[in-house]
Amino acid sequence: MLFLFSLFLFFVCSSSPVEIDTTPIDTEIKYEITNVGFFSPHMERQATWSFPPDIRICPFSPVTKEQVIKAVSWWTERGYNIGIVTQGGVWGGCDGQRAFGFITISLNGQGFTMDGHLGETRFYRRDEIIIFSEIQLTEEAAQKERVLEHEIGHALGWLHINKRDHMMHPVWAQGGYLDDFIDLRDESSPAATD
Repeated sequence: MLFLFSLFLFFVCSSSPVEIDTTPIDTEIKYEITNVGFFSPHMERQATWSFPPDIRICPFSPVTKEQVIKAVSWWTERGYNIGIVTQGGVWGGCDGQRAFGFITISLNGQGFTMDGHLGETRFYRRDEIIIFSEIQLTEEAAQKERVLEHEIGHALGWLHINKRDHMMHPVWAQGGYLDDFIDLRDESSPAATD
């Protein structure tokens, strides 16, 4: 028996070396930042979520959970799937870290320029899939209707649509509740093919 074991070890240890792939594994998450500009030339959706994102309301956010739920319902009534809405604490993107799978809502700051806007949204994507979004609002934004709905639209991948009374119009005073092109329930809409 000892002889067989020694013979086994001889063949195992003297066999030709196994080639090991030493190519480094790319674990860094790559994403593109899309700053939603004031005059975006596109009307199509720039990216989509591959699953329903959760929404995290950060401490010191100028909006309440009730306002966020109302804004989310505007989008869910148009066929969008959005996860749960939570508030408070520092986890889930409120600690300055990237919160994959979340839309975070906070008070403006942390490098967002605002440039006189009521809100600003950045969505981060890998290819055409959004991996997280950040919405920052001014104190004034909480007092204006449609601002939160508009910014959630950006977090869902939409840029501006230059149509008077449209939810995604770039100028708040010229915007409204029209949902042409963005209603997933409308089969003639470009959004329905996403």
